[in-house]
Order: sequence, then structure tokens, then C-alpha cells
Amino acid sequence: WCAIIYFFTKHSIFIVLILQILYTSLIPIVVYYIAYKIYDAKTAILSSICSVFVPGITIYSATKLHQMPLYALFFLLSLLLTLRLSESFSNRNQILLGIVLGTSFLIRSTTIFIILAIFSWLWFTLKIEIKKKIFAILKVLVIAGIIITPWVVRNYLVHKKLILFQTSDGYCLYIATNPNATGTLYLPDGRFQLEGIPEELLRKHNTLTEMQFRDLMRSEAWKFIRQDPVRILRLSMLRFFYFWWFSPLSG
Repeated sequence: WCAIIYFFTKHSIFIVLILQILYTSLIPIVVYYIAYKIYDAKTAILSSICSVFVPGITIYSATKLHQMPLYALFFLLSLLLTLRLSESFSNRNQILLGIVLGTSFLIRSTTIFIILAIFSWLWFTLKIEIKKKIFAILKVLVIAGIIITPWVVRNYLVHKKLILFQTSDGYCLYIATNPNATGTLYLPDGRFQLEGIPEELLRKHNTLTEMQFRDLMRSEAWKFIRQDPVRILRLSMLRFFYFWWFSPLSG
């Protein structure tokens, strides 16, 4: 959607930030309805108010061009629609959930874990026949697949490979496992992890295709994993802690 805005506004970052703030303002509303369905009106109001003051959402929506605010909104919408589907097993709710999950996947590929969690929860909570349960989950998957398909086709036409996820996974795996990895996107001296990549690898970036460089970074990352798996496990636990609590560096 940024490409459309840039096309009509001559690359106006200000307009994108305004729109980012506007759709982020919907988050407290969605939070209210989720809390109302699970608890009561009083809890819903308090939850909605608290969501307004989440530092991460405020910073990322008002000062940075980032996917996080949009992803947060669609993540919450997926939870709300899951609750609605568990209450009203209608075609409308199934279709809406499929659309939201498919769009969330395009925004951020880690949605795959949310999809698995949602389907597991629905499987154990829906009080319907197993055949209907399977059919409903398949219908949501098909709708989500329809949303994702254009992107998959585009990737195949460009890279001649079937790619469901982003091609940056090789780079992400490298910065998470390299000898200077800290559990954040930054080096121990405060520089961005990208600045710590050896010059030899960066030079290859200019001569390799996107997929070849992805495979190279994956290969380098797996070398680090095999060399010291205990260290990699420790870094993984550290990232988990930073994600759910406070990271020393963010941005």
C-alpha cells in the first residue's frame, strides 16, 4: 500500500505516517471488543485505555515507517475473529478470518505460528462435528491461500522458485547466529548488525542474485550453529526473554 501512496503523493513519507497513525488508532477499539468477549465491559474499557499507552506501538506508528503497527492491528483482528467464529460458526466469520490471516501473512511471515495456534484452539473449542470442524478450518485456509497466492506467483516468476516466506530469512538467521550476535539487531559496540558482516560477504552481495545471497547467508549461519550449538541455544533463550520483556536495544 506504501507504493500506491508514494505514487500519488510523490513519495510523501509524511502522508504514510499520517495513515499509519490513523489505522493504529483502531487498535484500542479491537482490544476493547476482544476483552469484552473474554471478560466484561469494565475490563474491556481498562484494556482499551492501556493499549493506547503501549510505548512500542506509539513509537513505531508515529516516528517510524514500520510494518509493526499494521501487523499488530491484523494480529488483534485475527484474535477477535477467532473468538467470533467460536461463538457464531458462520460462513461470514470463516471468510473474514481467512482474509485477515492471509493479509497478516503477507505483512509478516511469522503469522504462520499464529495460524497454527488459532487452528489448534479452534479444534479443541468448537463444539461441532469433526467433519464440519475440518471443513471450516480448510475453508479458512483456502481463503487465506487465495490472498497469499499472488505474492507466491510473483516470487516464482522473479526467482524461479516456490517461496512462501520472505527471502531475507538467510540474513536474519545470520545476524542471529554469527560470532558477534547479541540477541538484538545490534553489535556489542552499538553498531547495527549489518555493519558487522565481513567485507568478503558484502562484496559477494553485488555479484550474486537475491536467492544466491540468501543461500550463502544460510550456509554461513549453519556453520556457526554446528560450531557452537550451546551458544545458539543461549542466544535463542535471550531473544525470547527480550521479546516478552524488555530489550536493551530497540529500533
